[in-house]
Amino acid sequence: RVQHNMADAELVGKGIVLGVVHVLTGPDHLSALATLSANHEDIRVAFSLGIRWGVGHSLGLLIVGSIFISLTNTAAYAVEVPETASRVCEGIVGVFMLLLGTYGLVRAIRKRQNNDQTM
Repeated sequence: RVQHNMADAELVGKGIVLGVVHVLTGPDHLSALATLSANHEDIRVAFSLGIRWGVGHSLGLLIVGSIFISLTNTAAYAVEVPETASRVCEGIVGVFMLLLGTYGLVRAIRKRQNNDQTM
């Protein structure tokens, strides 16, 4: 029983480490975090936005991953994502990146206008 718990803890630990590496090496993740945290002078607000993004991203991955796992033949111990599903998911990511870029631009413009009015 103790060995089973250790294996579970090791699996969770590896998942967390791989998740951090996944976020730090993905240009879409870095641009999302940079966009959300930029234009915030209070580091606590920027940190909070980053944490909320990370939790939301993780929940989304868990949900989509769970769907694909449940639809896969578990005897093969491999999860195969259909090409069409992969393209749809990538398209959704692209739309969200465009929306995030728009959000960043609007925030930057508003911040600049507010700074110009206070001078």
